[in-house]
Amino acid sequence: MEHLPSTGVSWLLNKDTQNKASILHRIKSLECDLTAATQVGTGMQSGQCLEIIEKLLVSYPLYLSFFKSVNPVQSISSSYDFLTSEQIYEKIVQLQQQMTLAVLDAERATVIHQLVEFYAQFKHKLIRKPEQTPPEARIEQPLQRLMQTRKPDAWLLYLVQWFNCHQENGLGQLSDAFQCFQQNEIRCWENIFSDASFLKLFNSLYYYKLFPEQFINRDIPSEKLISISKRLANLYQFIEQIQQLYFKRAEALQIEPVNDLLLHEDELPKGVELHVDESFKASILTALKKWKMHVDGVDDEGFVHECLFDLLRSYKFWFNPERLIDALMVLQEKLGGKCISENFDRQQFKSSMIHLFQTFKTSDCLDLYGYFSNNDSRYLLRLIHHVLHGGEVEGIIIQQLIERQALLRVFEAFHSTMEALREALQLRGIGTQPYALDLERPLRQPGKRKCQAVQRVITVYAIKPMTQNASLEELFEQAERR
Repeated sequence: MEHLPSTGVSWLLNKDTQNKASILHRIKSLECDLTAATQVGTGMQSGQCLEIIEKLLVSYPLYLSFFKSVNPVQSISSSYDFLTSEQIYEKIVQLQQQMTLAVLDAERATVIHQLVEFYAQFKHKLIRKPEQTPPEARIEQPLQRLMQTRKPDAWLLYLVQWFNCHQENGLGQLSDAFQCFQQNEIRCWENIFSDASFLKLFNSLYYYKLFPEQFINRDIPSEKLISISKRLANLYQFIEQIQQLYFKRAEALQIEPVNDLLLHEDELPKGVELHVDESFKASILTALKKWKMHVDGVDDEGFVHECLFDLLRSYKFWFNPERLIDALMVLQEKLGGKCISENFDRQQFKSSMIHLFQTFKTSDCLDLYGYFSNNDSRYLLRLIHHVLHGGEVEGIIIQQLIERQALLRVFEAFHSTMEALREALQLRGIGTQPYALDLERPLRQPGKRKCQAVQRVITVYAIKPMTQNASLEELFEQAERR
């Protein structure tokens, strides 16, 4: 792996380094412009595309000239002449992803050689015969790309690109398009929702939306973690909605649809393990960065209420302590307004939760009281209390003060929420028995899921305050460089 010089930051002042960075920035800007030019209207804007490609064909060799011990860009071959302009652009998108992941100069140089070749082929196609949508076609070209590609990585980026161009009414316009689809188009969607390689992509998206910490692979504030999860959930939901449009249109055309192979529940059933293809992580990361759908932040009232309902969902089917803790931690960040290392104002948080529970139906409040009273809830609190007071549990290790503070914050937020629920019910004239927590009772060997949830608090939430202000874009950039 290449290393930076050991001369502090002096390398940043090097003129060649500055020029190299400037050219790379120009390349990225031009590629963004090219993406936009291929989406305007109903087809590629040939004149605009040609102008951008010309600039890229000049910029990439200049960028390559700053690399050490690499050959200059070679002459352009015509071996890809049989490809259509759409197929060539699809190759370019894939190479752009490879360029993002490349670490060594030699790796970048190899990708650059290929990019220059495909850009030249793209230019050749546009000059020789600008391709236009046939008169009988009813489908805009970006949507055709989405339907015709057989590469899941490229398909995901095309999906995001198409949505970004129609975000004001993306699903509505897609629904209108499906109404025009005939058998050939429906067969394309049939392949997408039945192909094994696409299913691996869909399963990866589903898994990462449930376990976003496995996706970003770094310690980040819980607020950001939930935001990333919501982005993933929105993207996956959009795919689910497209699948429903496919089912409806197939039924209207009297075509037997393929089996529903997507996962739809909010959590995996107990005992089920999903095998995830991590090779899709880079393309998913790129898609999330480009995804322009508005995602409610923790300042939005709707998001806070969503977290409140997550408390209920944590007990649906089977107890999910990780989901419960995630919801509690986001609620305490929003309503408590303190980071882990600061003192927690339990009374302020409790008062806010009482007010929030007033928006809950009485039946939901009673259900949640029942859940809070059951053995799972009590045992989780006893486990955290046991660890906080120096008790040893296999698989749970506390080494730093902030790790203990994170566990204490979970305990305080959980206990305060439980008491807030009882007081909220009291305001409705409903009395409840105190929770039988038995915190000092000797702890038996805790279950594996509860131990994993407690250890996850230490690894995910025990983070230094200085990372709290990192934007999602910065986090994505950092993850991309790993």
